[in-house]
Amino acid sequence: VVGFVNGIPLVFMELKVVYKDIRVAYDNNFTDYRKVVPQLFYYNAFVILGNGIDAKIGTHSSKFKFFHAWKRLAEEDVGAVDMETLLKGTCAKANLMDLFENFIIYDDSTGTMAKILARNHQFLGVNRAVESVRRRDELCGKLGVFWHTQGSGKSYSMVYFTRKIHRKLGGNFTFLVLTDREELDKQIYETFAGCGVVNNDKDECRASSGAHLKEMLGKQKKYVFSLIQKFNEDVHPGEAYTRRNDLIVISDEAHRTQYGLLALNMRNALPNAGYIGFTGTPLFKGDELTRQVFGDYVSKYDFQRAVDDGATVPLYYDARGGKLKVA
Repeated sequence: VVGFVNGIPLVFMELKVVYKDIRVAYDNNFTDYRKVVPQLFYYNAFVILGNGIDAKIGTHSSKFKFFHAWKRLAEEDVGAVDMETLLKGTCAKANLMDLFENFIIYDDSTGTMAKILARNHQFLGVNRAVESVRRRDELCGKLGVFWHTQGSGKSYSMVYFTRKIHRKLGGNFTFLVLTDREELDKQIYETFAGCGVVNNDKDECRASSGAHLKEMLGKQKKYVFSLIQKFNEDVHPGEAYTRRNDLIVISDEAHRTQYGLLALNMRNALPNAGYIGFTGTPLFKGDELTRQVFGDYVSKYDFQRAVDDGATVPLYYDARGGKLKVA
C-alpha cells in the first residue's frame, strides 16, 4: 500500500497475512523493492510493516532492529502492539503531517548518514513539551520535567523539541542547552551538529567562559551550549544578562546542579526565561525541590516501558548474602 499526499508517495506499507512474521515483509519484500524501484523511496517519509496484528514503523534506510512499535495514542494509555493503533497514531492526517514536518532528522554524527524517525514516546513527549512552551506565561516559566529513562534518545528528543518550537512558535527563540559535565556537553552538541542544527565553527554557540556565555546570551542566537559552571560570576537581581521571555533553558540531568549558587546566578541572569529539565532519573517521592524549580512532569517514559518496548535491556537483582567474621 502506498500513501500519497498531493501526489507525493510519503508512506509505504508492506503487509503480510496474519500468520506470517513481519520480519518476512522486511527480508523478502521491502529490501527487494528498495533495489528494484528505488525511486519509490526518494520522497518517502516512513515505512510500515504489518500483518494485521503486529506492526512496526521505520524509515527506508532503517535496519529491521530499528523498526519500532507504536503502542499509544496518548501518553497515559497502557499500550499494546497493534496495527490499528499504529495506523491511527501515524497516518491520521494531523499526525502524518506532524511526523513528516517535525519528527524526521538526518544524523551523520557517527560518520554515516542515518535517517531517523521519532519513536512513539518521543513524538508524544515532545508535543507535550511544545504545549508547555505555548503556555509558558501561564506556567510562570516552569515548563516541567521531561523524564525519559536511559537509552530512550533524550538528545534526539531535544533536537525534535527545539526544531518544532522554531518552526511552529517562531524563529526568535533562543535555547540554552545546559549540562554539568564536559563529556555530556560535547555529546549533546555533537548530536545537534550531526543533525545539521548548529555549527560552532561557522557560528559560535559553545561557551568557553563565563564572560563568553554572557556575551552570547546578549545576542539573538538560536542555540547556546554551556556548562552551568560558567555561571560563576555573582549576578544580583537587577543585573540580568537578558530579560527576554523567549529564551528556554534546557537542563540535562536536571537534579544535580539546579539548586545552589550557580543556579541562583543563572536565575538572576535570566529572570524571564522558561526552564525545562531533561532527565533519565525519576524524581524521588516528595521531591518538592525539583518541582519548585521546573514544575511537575511534562512527560514520563519509565524504565519498565523502555524494557517492554525493547529500548533497553531488563535489570535483574540477585540477592546474595556475604558471610562476615571478625578477624
